[in-house]
Amino acid sequence: MSVLTLRSEAMEAEIVPDIGGGLAAFRWQGQNVMRSASATTLAAGDPLGLAMFPLVPWSNRIAQGRFSQVGLDVALPGNLGDHPHAIHGHGWQRPWSVVEASETMVTLTYDHAADAWPWAYRAKLHYRLTTSGLETRLSVENRAETPMPAGLGLHPYFQRRPQMQVHARLDGWWETDADVLPTQHRAC
Repeated sequence: MSVLTLRSEAMEAEIVPDIGGGLAAFRWQGQNVMRSASATTLAAGDPLGLAMFPLVPWSNRIAQGRFSQVGLDVALPGNLGDHPHAIHGHGWQRPWSVVEASETMVTLTYDHAADAWPWAYRAKLHYRLTTSGLETRLSVENRAETPMPAGLGLHPYFQRRPQMQVHARLDGWWETDADVLPTQHRAC
């Protein structure tokens, strides 16, 4: 398992392509901004112990792993122990390929062949240290002949400190039910 370290004057980010293309650590002036993956997490290849991982080609949960799309009935296997729903897509549990890297940026790709998810796709994940922080971009390209539903996201774990502030551009958020399924979108 390889760890790619990005460095700038004040920041350092550790990327683990083999563990879902995830972020193992992000530090500013030597301080962890996000939870850092432990040696045990890295040795086990466990994306749930990372600082952040990508959600692609869907985020959140697909109830019981089943849905219909343009007359096609899709049945996805569970992908998180005995959890009853298909969760967070494929990308977080698969190795990614490095396509470009420098001291301050890395671009990764994940190619998915059609299987229970009947669409082939390519996901691209780009990390870059800027003068003000860590820029992360995630995209997906449908490589199938038919339209593919998609939803993308990032699953971060921030350090909780009184001085910590997180800024995000949002148009809203989803409320969830007791089964942690999204139920209602609320606009900001």
